[in-house]
Amino acid sequence: MPNKRKEQPESTDIDSAELAKRIGTRIKIARIKAGLKQKDLAEKVGLHRMSISAIESGRRGTSMAQLVEFSRVLGVPVSYFFTGAENETGETDEYTAELEKLLAILMERDAEAVANLRSVMESWDKLSPADKRFIINTISYALKSVRERMEE
Repeated sequence: MPNKRKEQPESTDIDSAELAKRIGTRIKIARIKAGLKQKDLAEKVGLHRMSISAIESGRRGTSMAQLVEFSRVLGVPVSYFFTGAENETGETDEYTAELEKLLAILMERDAEAVANLRSVMESWDKLSPADKRFIINTISYALKSVRERMEE
């Protein structure tokens, strides 16, 4: 009798470490947009501040129950943590995705600067594509300047 081995489908999904990092970044962005510090979010969801830090950096994953709680506290749909879309349609435009990447880089370097961008992010959906591109270009230039200064 031939050995019938089930072939594993080729995975096109991202690995769990990459997913944890992506979800963590989105939790961090939503927290900043909500005007909360890690300590505040930790208290509201019943976790330690260090756990929030580990989740936001992608060093620790999170459960679905925790994502539901983050969703409730941060005022975003659970799907946001997977798609980056803050509305129920699940759509995210290229500018929002690019802003998310830039903010993730910037957050690693200067949390205060990101906190100052909170007002821009609160009205992001109301901006024209030209305004979104201008903001992205400005942040990109700032990051380039920071990198150059770090290399000196």
